[in-house]
Amino acid sequence: MIGDLEGIMAVENACFPPGERYDESLFRRRLSGPPYDIAFERKYFVATSYSSKIVGYAEAAIQDSGTVLFGTVTPFIDAFGKLDRKVGALISIGVLPKLQGKGIGSRLVDARLAYLQENGIHQVFAQAWPNGGFPHLAPKLGFTLIPGWEGRKYEDGTTQKLYYKRI
Repeated sequence: MIGDLEGIMAVENACFPPGERYDESLFRRRLSGPPYDIAFERKYFVATSYSSKIVGYAEAAIQDSGTVLFGTVTPFIDAFGKLDRKVGALISIGVLPKLQGKGIGSRLVDARLAYLQENGIHQVFAQAWPNGGFPHLAPKLGFTLIPGWEGRKYEDGTTQKLYYKRI
């Protein structure tokens, strides 16, 4: 999948402002060879045009429940109860701006959920920037906002939110 790096970076650079992009070295590590972090099993999905150009990408992870929530688990447990031993995480997603709103993001989310379900995962989390596309997709896809959980604060003053779905 390292051959997808250039296309994934093109989508990343088109979708996210400079301070909020993953850098190429991170994608290179994640896409090449064995997992660099044994707590995570990662998989990338790409959406391509008819000419095989990458127009969207998404990442999913299967991980130990202690690492999934990117911080304290208390708001989740208070709202939903106990965590399974292994959980799924929808890590990142991007679709070229000119193609957003055409269902590509939804199909990438569906592909990741199918992958997680095929691997015995029943609890799925997605951490999202409030101004990004996922908060618009979340309700349509059956995700619930976890009340009381806030992650990283962005330059525009917004704060990451965490979503949950049982599959």
